[in-house]
Amino acid sequence: EDGSTDARLRWMGGEMSNWSAKEQDDFFREAVLRQWLRDPEAQILMAEGAKDPAMAERIRKMGIQAMYEGAVGPGLKVLGTIPDPARRIELLMEAQAQADRMNRGPGKLGIKGELTLRAKLRDWNATEAQVETIISRFRK
Repeated sequence: EDGSTDARLRWMGGEMSNWSAKEQDDFFREAVLRQWLRDPEAQILMAEGAKDPAMAERIRKMGIQAMYEGAVGPGLKVLGTIPDPARRIELLMEAQAQADRMNRGPGKLGIKGELTLRAKLRDWNATEAQVETIISRFRK
């Protein structure tokens, strides 16, 4: 590898499949609650480097947790790297906040976040019922 941060992140994404379930869970909890909330690039690079498609999706899926903290734009950017728009919608329909999220009060979706999310869901061909279900999940 060339030693760049991007290359290291891709390498790490490839190595994560070798970690124990606890190591993976600990990493995701820490990464989501800190770095990935505002800067999705590391998450995207790690998903690109993942050798296992299930691990790549798990990494990308963590963008949903950032959305629970009000980081709708970054979360959607990460989810947008999942090739199938129907799968993105499905993941959002199934979304649940991590138990230990930083914001323990009401959701932080906000008006701007809601408008952004609605527009992106329509771009991804979500039905109106799906849009409303997803919006309600992030308002909680």
